[in-house]
Amino acid sequence: MEYSKGHFYSIIRIMLDICRNIPKKPGVYIMRDENRRVLYVGKAKNLKNRVTSYFHTSTSLSARRDLPSPWIELMIRQIDDIETIIVSNEFEALLLENNLIKKYHPTYNIRLKDDKTFPYLKLTNEEFPRLTITRNVLNDKAKYFGPYLSANSLRQTIQFIRKNFGIVTHTYKTGQRACLNYQLGLCAAPYAGKVTKEEYDNRINSTIKFLKGNYKELLKELQLDMEKQANNMDFEGAAKTRDQIANLNRLIESQHIVSAHLTNRDIFAVYKMYDIATCTVMKVRQGKLLHCNNLQFDAVDKFDEKDILHAVLSQYYVNNFDIPKEILVNTEVEDLTILVSAFLERGIKTQISKPKPGDQMALVDLALENAIDSTNQVLTKSKQLNNILESLQRDLELPKSPQIIEAFDISNLGENQAVGAMVTFVKGVPCKDRYRKFIIKTVVGQNDVAMMGEIVSRRLNNKELPKPSLILIDGGKGQLNAACEVLKKLGLKIPIIGLVKKDELIFIPKVELPIALNLQSKSLLLLRAIRDEVHRFGISFHRAKRNKAFLEK
Repeated sequence: MEYSKGHFYSIIRIMLDICRNIPKKPGVYIMRDENRRVLYVGKAKNLKNRVTSYFHTSTSLSARRDLPSPWIELMIRQIDDIETIIVSNEFEALLLENNLIKKYHPTYNIRLKDDKTFPYLKLTNEEFPRLTITRNVLNDKAKYFGPYLSANSLRQTIQFIRKNFGIVTHTYKTGQRACLNYQLGLCAAPYAGKVTKEEYDNRINSTIKFLKGNYKELLKELQLDMEKQANNMDFEGAAKTRDQIANLNRLIESQHIVSAHLTNRDIFAVYKMYDIATCTVMKVRQGKLLHCNNLQFDAVDKFDEKDILHAVLSQYYVNNFDIPKEILVNTEVEDLTILVSAFLERGIKTQISKPKPGDQMALVDLALENAIDSTNQVLTKSKQLNNILESLQRDLELPKSPQIIEAFDISNLGENQAVGAMVTFVKGVPCKDRYRKFIIKTVVGQNDVAMMGEIVSRRLNNKELPKPSLILIDGGKGQLNAACEVLKKLGLKIPIIGLVKKDELIFIPKVELPIALNLQSKSLLLLRAIRDEVHRFGISFHRAKRNKAFLEK
């Protein structure tokens, strides 16, 4: 539906009137359209301030730079009513938001693929606690561990616990006969009197230490048990404990040491390409990488990486009972105060941050590499890329399908150590072998236009690489003209465009007015993804070069 400028301002005035009656309390807000469909569900520590912020930033249709994103403006145009639900604290707001997103499937909220709830391991609150898998965390005095993002990881964990600690995994009645798993050495059968309650409780305590990643403490405990059993002439028991120690040591050896520090950390890195994204989650305990799993998202063209990361953090920690002191992320995320406050409501103090260069940043980069690889694997299998390339050919009136697209960017950041970057996409998929880095050699001072001319010239004078079907310049008329001069001097006729991030405008040589494609256009989706990739690659190179210079001082 199209709206006039006057109608847009009318919406703003109506919404600001509604905001005057919203309380300054924690809770959840629900934005609906004229048909009562839910557009967006959000949480807030202060409902009035949070909801009002959407409309105070939307003072001009043309000043898109003042909005959180163009999609926020599009959503605001559709809002007809706002509902709020007050809760007691930030943690309740987090829980309610998560439940409402699953209930309503709002247009502008991010959901995990297949909309599944994470599975947890549950130790029941019974005479002889059982280990079960559940997706529902209840207030039933049971102990919950997780969430687990990989079914394979979950199965391996249960198998290890059954084999080494014999924890019951089935329903039972006290006094019944031992099950078949007991005969296979996978169940201690305390309900049948095969072990005492004290012995089984010790197994439960060992299991808890194992699930929390307290391997050092667990090994020490098992070593003392083995020595005690041997001194008491219980050689069979000592042999079983010895095997437990050996199995645990093999498991520890198979886990990679990723940090010399013993601090517990969770690491999150999001990478998005087109409308597909991956969030890699790494769980580090006592310096060892316990789990590394990928969460896949599709149909996320409306959202940037910050939006996706914010959604993952909210959903991942809503019922998480293993929250570390440090949570590291690959991109700054705004409005995380309510999440940190929710942790404090549960007596947990943690820090969420994008680390500075060093060991911690190396962990984040490792997670990001996994996210990039996973996303590219999905893209390689995608059948939609040909349609996207055909759409781009039509929109830009190219002579042929742009099978090879090269993008260029300058990373300056107001410092002397400016660098250039080039990425190559072949048939719509990143081709890492053709990525190139450039150290600026001929330009002195901060002159991005001249720098762009230099790196494009150096690339096109390289005869080893095949010529691209399309060149994308990250920048406006100045940078585009510099690249066009290079093409003219070399006598090359290669289609070339510039893309300005502020308004996502496309500049074409010798055309006065830029092209403004629809935000939902497949062509713009492709160009933005390539532009964001070359920007990421350039920033990464600039940071590495800057760090090297700092260490050499």
